[in-house]
Order: sequence, then structure tokens, then C-alpha cells
Amino acid sequence: MSAALPEPVPPRSSAALSSAPAQIAPFVSDRLIAELHEILEATVLLMDGDLGNIQLFEPVHRTLHIVAQLGFPPEIMAALGTVSIDAESAGARSLRHRKRIVIRDVNVEPAYEPFRAIAALAGFRAVQSTPLISRDGEFLGTLQTHLHEPRDFSTREVRVLDLYSKQAVDAIMRARVEYDLAMARQRLETALSASEIGIFDWDIVHGRVYGDANFARLFGIVLDRDGSAAQSTFEPLIHPDDRDARSARVRNTLETGALYEAEYRILDHGKTRWVLSRGKTERDASGRAFRFFGVLLDITSQRHAEREQQSTSMELHRLSRVHETILSNMRDFVTVVDREGRFLYANHHLLSVWEKTLDEVVGKTRLELGYEEEHHERHMREIAQLLETRQPVRGEVAYTAANGEYGVYDYIFAPVLGPDGEVESIVSTSRDITVRKRAEEALREADRQKNAFIAQLAHELRNPLAPIRNASHVFRMSKSAEPDVLWAGDVIDRQIDHLTRLIDDLLDISRISRNKLELRRQRILLQDVVQGAIEISRPAIDQNGHGLTVSISPEPIYMLADMARLTQVLMNLLINAAKYTPSGGKIELDARREGNDAIMRVKDNGIGIEPAVLPRVFEMFFQVDASMERSQGGLGIGLSLVRSVVDLHGGSVEARSEGPGRGSEFIVRIPALRGSSSPVVDAKKIDSGGHTGVRRRVLVVDDNRDSAESLAIFLQLGGHEVRTAFDGIEALGLAESFHPDVALLDLGLPNLNGYEVCRRIREQEWGKRMLIIAQTGWGQEDDKRRTREAGFDEHLVKPVDPAQVARLVGEASGVRREG
Repeated sequence: MSAALPEPVPPRSSAALSSAPAQIAPFVSDRLIAELHEILEATVLLMDGDLGNIQLFEPVHRTLHIVAQLGFPPEIMAALGTVSIDAESAGARSLRHRKRIVIRDVNVEPAYEPFRAIAALAGFRAVQSTPLISRDGEFLGTLQTHLHEPRDFSTREVRVLDLYSKQAVDAIMRARVEYDLAMARQRLETALSASEIGIFDWDIVHGRVYGDANFARLFGIVLDRDGSAAQSTFEPLIHPDDRDARSARVRNTLETGALYEAEYRILDHGKTRWVLSRGKTERDASGRAFRFFGVLLDITSQRHAEREQQSTSMELHRLSRVHETILSNMRDFVTVVDREGRFLYANHHLLSVWEKTLDEVVGKTRLELGYEEEHHERHMREIAQLLETRQPVRGEVAYTAANGEYGVYDYIFAPVLGPDGEVESIVSTSRDITVRKRAEEALREADRQKNAFIAQLAHELRNPLAPIRNASHVFRMSKSAEPDVLWAGDVIDRQIDHLTRLIDDLLDISRISRNKLELRRQRILLQDVVQGAIEISRPAIDQNGHGLTVSISPEPIYMLADMARLTQVLMNLLINAAKYTPSGGKIELDARREGNDAIMRVKDNGIGIEPAVLPRVFEMFFQVDASMERSQGGLGIGLSLVRSVVDLHGGSVEARSEGPGRGSEFIVRIPALRGSSSPVVDAKKIDSGGHTGVRRRVLVVDDNRDSAESLAIFLQLGGHEVRTAFDGIEALGLAESFHPDVALLDLGLPNLNGYEVCRRIREQEWGKRMLIIAQTGWGQEDDKRRTREAGFDEHLVKPVDPAQVARLVGEASGVRREG
């Protein structure tokens, strides 16, 4: 049985018809089904049968379809309505064997076993199937009858079956012939109408031309009631330039009997129509032509298309010459290959490099042209990828020139798609990018050298700052210091802070340019960021006599952020406001939550910013007009650093100003956290004094004597016992004899660097519990990693804050702190 069966049709009277005729064959109409139904009823009646059906064969799917049936319930039709000819049903077997199949008892016949349940449900025990075969031997279907009880079919019943099967065959063939004739007539009418073909019949004896509607329309005339017009009517309608040639062809056909064919133009109310006329003559017994009949075809559209095609062809040839000129003069290599990687085209520049002609290249692969196998295979893999994805493929390939120099080609393969969307061919362009690659390499090397220079510069700048800061703290710790000396110490401290910030900004910008700036995110309070920034920027604000108004939201506002970096952002904005606002100005700081963001606003009434340059203020090294800056210029990196840090936090920063002299406003937005638990980070209180109440033995090692001696004096004033050394070997000797609690080591020492000094101290039993602090001008993450690996406990970047050193020395417990 078939896996997909047609839906049964409700019975009509005592019989039922099958599904829609179009599912079987186009000639199976309702009329044919009704006729087959009548034949089936007569057959069942005369055979004293109970059930029956007529099946038609559908050769495409090799199935039998019931088109007329008697007595079968719908559930049986659902199972038997469509049956494969490979099944063991009576109908399928009669088709395969081309003879009548009689099954006396379906319960006994072994081959009928798959259909016994259906037979029991329908209520029949005996079945016969007579094949319906045309006179040409074509199998059309089967005529089947079914009986409630098992029995044989009599000779009379077999004759009845033969009689009615022939009637069914005649009905089917008649329906097919009628359908074919109707289709042929329809196709002819459609073809004549669609092709705009007119038919004519010229009665030469009486001078009348008979034609159909298309013929009359093409000539633009009205025919008489009998569908004719005088032959003389048509001559004036033919274009004057074509009349003689047409007349000559007509005379030739009348005289010789040759087939007639002529192209000419018809004038129809100011319009010109091109036609093609073909025909032949009919002659009497004497050989004289008395009738001329034929067809007239409208070829106006064809003529227009030919002219357009000719014009298009000329344009294509012109464009081809233009493209070939362009491609031949390009310095890039241009090729076209087929799906197998065989060349269809190569431009002049590439052919000259190959020293070949186009004929020598077409049809060959890269391997056949002398390319290395690896190179060829690589491009074939890329072509396979392009054929699969229909997307361009881009790559680079190295080469070695004849002079031995190394070079690089950049290339792209692009698909040429056909009308079906499949890849027809592949166009590729290649460009020598050796110069660009060398330039990029030079830029990378220059960038590396720049970063190395900045790091070295920072190191060199920090070294002299360290003793200056130490000396300043010594001044302030001296009880006999005059007020002017204390003032001078404060000035020195402020300027050292300023120089240190400039150095730190330079290093941060270097890290940002190399994507090396990392955030140490923690859950912090916005209020702590504001407090820290104010503390750092307060000296610059007070020095210029500005008034600072601070407005902070009372509820705690938390962020997942880097405390030090956000403090640096707000500090930069506050110090900028102080620098670019005339003395006695007004600075406003507002910090609160807006929606999902923590907002920090810094507003001043300073010199303002031109609206035209507002979008550029966050660019690296950008500075506004010097006359506006009033000699307060910086390096032009502070705001760029602000934007970079804010971006890393997933926030935004905006600059606003109504113009010169009208102040500026900077707004920072950072994503805020939900919740109200206490902050994780608390600001550390650093004791600025040198006294800790605990006496330690301290070894200070630095090849810069001023730095070493000034820090030693500061620590001695704090009550500590201090020794100094100025190179690595001296430091090791002092450490072995002095056994300090704390060692402050510079890294760039002569004779033996600080890393090695630390390692050797750690190897000694007396050095395992010592607090060893690196103090250096090198402050990048890689530098800190190296000091940890060498055994240092702390890493301080010059200029070191003496107060921080005093705190670390005071907290030293004599036991090395891990980590």
C-alpha cells in the first residue's frame, strides 16, 4: 500500500468518485469519471456482484488511482484509493502481468495476505481485476469486481468483463483524444495571438484577399462582412522604399511556384510596423496560380531588439576596451580564473612579470605556470572556501625577489556570480605591499622605542625628585626651621606632586596606546572618590585663591571601579578647572546618582572653550589656543587620559562650554551598582610624620647619594638607626654586618643590581625575615612583577613619599610578609 493516500470522496448515490482528476491525468474529467461510473454499475449488476471499482494508471509515480467505485466505505477508500504497482493487490498484479487476475478466496490466496484486513472490513471474499489495455498495447488501468462469498467467475461473467472493459478503454481513449485536440486548438490560438500572426488567403482570380482579425489589425484596415478586402487596398499601405522589392518577390512566386518570403514595413496612421510574410500558391491543371495563401508575422519588436542588441554590443565592446585599458595599465596584478583555478585572464602588468602572452596563460593553473606547490595548494583551498561560502577571501603571501630581497603581496579573491547565484569565475587582484609592511614595521619599532624612551625618561626624572622630596620633609621635621623654610618646603612638595603627576600621566598614556592599562575593580563609594580627588587637588585650588563648592548626594552610591583611576579622573578635572580659571574664581563639584549612573560634574567660571573645538578637547596632545590658556598650558594628555579611563569603566565623559570667557563644565558618567551595603574600600590614612615610636635598623641603598642621604636623614629624625650604601656590593657587605630590619634598595645599582642584592639577602638565614622595599623610577606592571619574583615585599615608585616610607618602616614586624 502507498504511504500517502488521497482523501476519500463522499459517495454519490450508490457509488463514489475519486479525488480531483488533475491528480491522476489532465484528461480525466468529471464527464469521463461519470461515464466510467455508469460502466462500473452495469458490470457489477450483470455479474450479480456486490462491490467494484475502476482504477487508472499514473505512470510518473507508478501508481493506480480509484476514479470510480461502488460500495466501498470511506475508510477502505483511504487505504485502497492509491496503490503502488509493486503491491500484491489484484489490480497491481494485473498491471504487472498484463492479464486478468482472479482470486477465488482472499483468505486462501497467500499473496493477498497484506489486504485481508481491508477485505474483511469491506466485506468481500472474491475479487477479479481485468486490465484496461489500449489498441496500441498501452496499459490504462483496471476494472475490478468484488463478491461477498468465495466463488469462481463464470464464462458469461468473463465475457461481460471483456465487453465492459473495452467500453471503459474506448471512453478513456476518447477523453484523451478530445483533451489533446482541445489543447492543440488552444495552443494554436494562443500562439497566433501571442506571436501576433495573421493568416491571409488571396483569391487571385477575383482580386480579393481574405484574412483573420490579426491580419486586418496588422495592416490597419477593416475587412468586409465576408472577411475580405480588395487586393489593391494593401499596396498603398506598404512603405514606399519596400514596395518594389516586395512586388518582385510576389511575381517570382506567381511565375515559378517558389515559396514566398518577404520582410517589409507597413504604414499605419503614422506608425511603422515591420512584418515578415510567408506563403505559397495553389495552381490549376494548367499550372496557373489561382490562389495565394500564407501568414503575416509582426516582427517590429524583434527589429527593435536587434537594433538595441547591436547598440548594446557596440557599448559592451567599448566598455571592454576601456576596462582592458584600465586593467592593462594598473600596477596591481589582476586575474580571472575558473572554478578549477585555471586562468581565463591576466592583465598586462602580470603577463610582463611572467614574461608570457595571454594565450600561453589561459587554461593553465598556477602550478603549471611554475608556482610552488604549497603556494598553489593554498590558493586552491581558498578558491574551495569561496565556492562554498560565495564570500571574498583575502590574504597575504610572502615572496623572494630575483635580487634576494624579501617582499609581501596582499591579494583578494572575489566571486563572480551567475544568474543562478552560483560562482561562475573568480576575480583576484594582488598588490605589492612590501613598502607598506616595512613602514608599518618601522612604525611599530618607533612606537616601541617611544615607549621605552618614556619609561626611561620617567625613571630619570624620578631619581632627582626623590632627594628633593626627602630634603623637603627634613626641613619640615626640623624644630628650628624658620617660617620661610617651612613655606619653601611646602612649595617644593607641591611642585614635586605636579611633576610626579605629569610623569604618571605620560606613563599611563603609553600604557593606553599599547592597551596595557588595566583596572583593579572593587566595590567603592562615589563619596570616597570625591574626597580623595579633593585632597589631592586642594593645593592647586587654594594656591589660585578659588572657591570650591561641593555638593554630594547623602545616600551612598556604589560603583564597581578602580578607586585610584577614578580619583585620578576627577583630580585631573579639578586641577584643570583651577589652572584655566583666573584667580579668585569659582569651581563647583556635584556628585550624585542619576538613573543607573554615578555622575560627577566639575563646573568653573574660567576662560571657557570655543564651541568649534569642544569635540576635540579629549584628543591626545590637543591644546586650545595659547592666548586663551594664559600660560597655563600642559602636555595636552590629561583629558585624553580622562576619556580613556572612563571608557574602560564603560562610562562616558562630556565637555560643555558656551564659549570663551563663559566657563566650562565636564560631566563624567560611570555605571552605578544597586544595593546599600558598606563599601569594601576605605581610604587609608597615611601619617605624614616620621615618628612611629618604634626604632628600626634601616639600610638605604641608592647610587644617587643625595637620594640615599636625604632619606637616611629623614628616617634618623624619625628615631631609626640608618646605614647607607651606594652600590650593590657595598650593600651586601653592610647587610651582612648590620642585619637591618628594613632594606630600601634602588634597582639600578652599579656592580650588582638591586634584584640580585635582594636575591642574595634572601638566601641568608638572617635575610629571610627582613622587610625589603624596592624604590625605583621604574613603575610599570612588568617592573613590579620582576621585583615580586626577586623577593621584594614592597615596590615604591620615585619620588617616594617619605611619610609612606616612615609608615612601612614603623609597621615592619621582623617577619617577611608573603605575597
